[in-house]
Amino acid sequence: MDGFNTSVLRDESLEIPAVDIVTTHHYPGVKKSFAELIRANADKAKGKKPYVVGEFGFVSTAQMSEAMQAIGDSSAAGGLLWSLRFRNRDGGFYWHSEPYGGNLYKAFHWPGSALGEPYDETKLLNLVRSNAFAIRGLPVPPVAIPATPKLLPIADAAAISWQGSVGATSYQVERATKDDGGWQIVSTNVDEAFTQYRPQFADENVPAGKWFYRVRAQNESGISEPSNIVGPVKVKNATLVDELANLSKTHWQRGDWKITNRDCRSAKEDAHRAAGGAGDVLVYQLLNAVQSFRVSVFFPKAESAVKFSVSDDGQNFHDVTVQKEIYFHGAGEYGYWKPVLFHAEKIHGGNFLKLELTGETQVGRVEISHPALSK
Repeated sequence: MDGFNTSVLRDESLEIPAVDIVTTHHYPGVKKSFAELIRANADKAKGKKPYVVGEFGFVSTAQMSEAMQAIGDSSAAGGLLWSLRFRNRDGGFYWHSEPYGGNLYKAFHWPGSALGEPYDETKLLNLVRSNAFAIRGLPVPPVAIPATPKLLPIADAAAISWQGSVGATSYQVERATKDDGGWQIVSTNVDEAFTQYRPQFADENVPAGKWFYRVRAQNESGISEPSNIVGPVKVKNATLVDELANLSKTHWQRGDWKITNRDCRSAKEDAHRAAGGAGDVLVYQLLNAVQSFRVSVFFPKAESAVKFSVSDDGQNFHDVTVQKEIYFHGAGEYGYWKPVLFHAEKIHGGNFLKLELTGETQVGRVEISHPALSK
């Protein structure tokens, strides 16, 4: 199979006896539409060799629809959308952002989620599904109720992960004091695509005690049977987890903070981050006194300090000494930013935590632990 990156089928690919299947790739930047090129390539290969559209993407859903129609109407054997990524065995999906797709697109994940709304993920994937049946001359069947997900071992109620189910649009997390009944619904609309290489769910308001967990997958057709049960999970502390998709979990902010969802490859695929500069402040308020925290940040340019302090009243703060861990092996060909993890334990001093920047910084994730409330 000739996988050469070209939008116009090469004569030599048709002539070389060792090549059995010919392909083209289609991305923005050429004058003709994908559909025009695909039809012309299919006509050129017809009667000579099987022709497959090896890759196509990074254009509007309308243009993708025209390309799929051209594939179906022509003598092309089929087409491969760029790109669909599968689930991670440790929970969630594998991720692959696309700096060359206008720095907008990410790998698609069936059946799509709100995270992919900027590039019309859900609508496009439904279109791909309907065309996949149409090219085989088959009617489009209803989407099946998802299979039962597999809940993974839980060491911390703030870090719950599962192996997801094909076709699930969201998940329902349940907990109980016993493994044989009394299940409470903790959350009904968990999107497994919301976090990247992190646990899918944090039970932020779990009371102190011992708890059992299970999870169900759901979509438009219904809800799955419950997963395996994991527990008892011993809970002494609860944890606020902020993925910085917005600033709704902060108590107050100061400065020119912006939520960004671009340059995800540089930020280890982190899909949403709070970007700020020197003097910008975030303050969190906890239900109980702050005991520990972990804050993951990225430095697009030079590394700078991040100051942390705690307060009883939200007005008078005193500094907290933090440790930092750096996992960085250079910018590489993708221009990776320096990632730094700030953390502190055994904190005394109040239920407000303040984070203050001293230079250009993007905050990817905040985790703040405090004593869990009683049942």
